[in-house]
Amino acid sequence: MNNRLLSVLVLVVVIGGLFGVYYYFFVASTGNLSLIINGTGNTSITLTSEFGNSYARECERTCLFEKIPAVNYSISAKRSGYVPLEKTFELD
Repeated sequence: MNNRLLSVLVLVVVIGGLFGVYYYFFVASTGNLSLIINGTGNTSITLTSEFGNSYARECERTCLFEKIPAVNYSISAKRSGYVPLEKTFELD
């Protein structure tokens, strides 16, 4: 086989592999989290990943976290007049 053709083939395989790794870890492994909150008033929701990334929202009836990595999370919900709630879960 010609050396140039072989070089192009190796380059295409390497670039395709890098794109595959990027797609698997950053595109395919994200998810959405939707929370439904009962009652009236604003609720402060804080979502913390196992890697220390934190997402915070002020929500009234529903709360949506879009395209977050699929890892273990700790969620904290606070509303004035209520006991704060903390739970851990895994987003698959």
